[in-house]
Amino acid sequence: MVEDIHVTVAWAAPGAERLIEVFVPQGSSLAAAVRLSGLDPLAETAGSASAKLGVWGKLKPAESLACAGDRIEVYRPLVAEPKAARARRARKKAGPSKG
Repeated sequence: MVEDIHVTVAWAAPGAERLIEVFVPQGSSLAAAVRLSGLDPLAETAGSASAKLGVWGKLKPAESLACAGDRIEVYRPLVAEPKAARARRARKKAGPSKG
């Protein structure tokens, strides 16, 4: 008999977040845990076909096995490249250049 393990599936977007606690069969993949959580359709709207998964902030392949107590995180695709976004904010904060 296969025992179930307890995991938490986390997903966040601007202005919304979901934490779903779910029991999955031992030996389930991270992707299977996301599907069983019911967050799969919600994550698909954020581009889940290419969404990456992680456990406690560390990127993991979707086929990795879920372990008891894992916090499985569904990462959304980046809207902007981080370095370019920081540079744009810095220029905006500095104000118009003189000269």
